[in-house]
Amino acid sequence: MERTQKLMELAGARISTARKAQHHTQSCLAEKSGIHVNYLSLIERAKREASIDIYRCIADALGIPMWQLFCDVSSEALSILQVLEDCSENELRMLGCLLHGLKSGVRQNNMLEKQ
Repeated sequence: MERTQKLMELAGARISTARKAQHHTQSCLAEKSGIHVNYLSLIERAKREASIDIYRCIADALGIPMWQLFCDVSSEALSILQVLEDCSENELRMLGCLLHGLKSGVRQNNMLEKQ
């Protein structure tokens, strides 16, 4: 199966799951997203590819970040990503450097403890 199809299936399943968790019908979500209900149905079933703008409209209507439609992350990673959502690009770069240094330090400490 090609990568595009896998991403479409993942996004469609996540849209459907999020919609149902919020007790929305396809009609309701389609209206909130500004798309036709038949188009939403095709997206959820991975029968039709959507543009980034359409995925953004759907994610906005669901009240979730668009990346959640495509990324498979653990609950721990998700909580970290949610903390970083409001960071600027510069803040993210700085935090990335700090985390890299901290990770190296933690691993060195673990190696010393094993000796």
